[in-house]
Amino acid sequence: MSRYVHIELRATSLDAVEAALSRMSLPYVRPRRRVRLEGSLECTGDPVDIRLEAGVCDTVEDFGFVVVDGALQLVCGELDQAQLEGALLPKLRQATAVETIERATLGQGIQVHEASTDADGTRRLILELDD
Repeated sequence: MSRYVHIELRATSLDAVEAALSRMSLPYVRPRRRVRLEGSLECTGDPVDIRLEAGVCDTVEDFGFVVVDGALQLVCGELDQAQLEGALLPKLRQATAVETIERATLGQGIQVHEASTDADGTRRLILELDD
């Protein structure tokens, strides 16, 4: 197995990450208190606020998200870092951006509609003002 690495994210909050994971239909656990990742023979598991099981996104080890000194971080094993940076993080960034836009427009008379998704995965949204 491997040591854990921390990758700082630009996502807005754990709530935004949780909403994005739900939007992406990825199974996760967000307990009331931090939980430790399982770890391995090489290292003990690091504490996380949101935990995902090994196998999610084709990972070898469990991984999760934690806020440390106000910074949101992905915590994962070295073996899974490249996989998660390529497969999960771009989609997570898109989903958290959509969530942030939807929260910002809530109650403002603005409707958010997904217009299209390009072949490269880029999502285009249309914002419409209520009459």
